[in-house]
Amino acid sequence: MIEIDNNVLDSRMKDWGLLQSGVRTLQQRLPQGWGVELLPIENQAGDPALALGMTRVRLSAPDRKWSDLLVAGKIRLEPRMVRLLVDPAGASPSLNPCLVIAPYLSRPTQQELRERGIGYVDLSGNIWLSVRKPGLFVEAIGATEEPDREERPARTLKGQKAGSRVFPARLPDFVRAA
Repeated sequence: MIEIDNNVLDSRMKDWGLLQSGVRTLQQRLPQGWGVELLPIENQAGDPALALGMTRVRLSAPDRKWSDLLVAGKIRLEPRMVRLLVDPAGASPSLNPCLVIAPYLSRPTQQELRERGIGYVDLSGNIWLSVRKPGLFVEAIGATEEPDREERPARTLKGQKAGSRVFPARLPDFVRAA
């Protein structure tokens, strides 16, 4: 009997949905005649990038020239995590992603990706992609703040929890004597 881990399946479906949304966002910004498509996983059987959680997209020029780009979908990506995308665990440089798709990428994360030559698309409209063959450069500025950011309550120095760490319930004898 074969058991399927629903958590893994749900995760892959969410990642695939993120990638599809990112490809649609990029397609809207490409010049007329250009195309981008997410390659079906069936076409990538045995691809080592698939084992690293990445897939490929095909970028097509109006003259029918095309290039396959390695793409990584990330729900959240911080600047310090960008270096892990490049040559992860000693993998071949050919397995470095050319494009990252995420719901939102902060300005520092975008800068870190550009410095490493990795293109990005976030669903808020931030795009930076530079491809040598076929020659293409796309840059678009979207949201400057995370659109779906959860509001967190402000931290204060009031209340029992804050006070218990600063002032112990029982003061040592030498403090009382002073």
